[in-house]
Amino acid sequence: MERRTFILATGGLLGASGAGHAAPLAALATPGLATATALRAATFARLVNQSFNVYASQRGVAMQLVAVKQQPSGAGHEQFRLSFHGAGATLPSGTYTVEHAAIGQVPMYLEATGSDAQGASYRADFNLLV
Repeated sequence: MERRTFILATGGLLGASGAGHAAPLAALATPGLATATALRAATFARLVNQSFNVYASQRGVAMQLVAVKQQPSGAGHEQFRLSFHGAGATLPSGTYTVEHAAIGQVPMYLEATGSDAQGASYRADFNLLV
């Protein structure tokens, strides 16, 4: 994935460029990728216990979102952590395309946090300008 696509999809440019430029930058977003407004803790909180497809290549791996934890945040920031659980082989930590019908496709860095007999656990940390 190109750096530009990642930044646009995750909202990094939207926060850095100022609200007056949000509409033109949103028009540059890649079709199928979620907008920055979809990447909020409240959005993910509604999706707890639902299945997500995580693509390491052309083949997707099913993972369940098991928790959304708000982190202390200052004014203009939102920090939260997503916890996923997936059955099967453990994926190495890295950036993957995470897909759900409610948010579309989101490039996300997943960090492997452990595994047990039922599968592997992962986390994704967000620090957003809002």
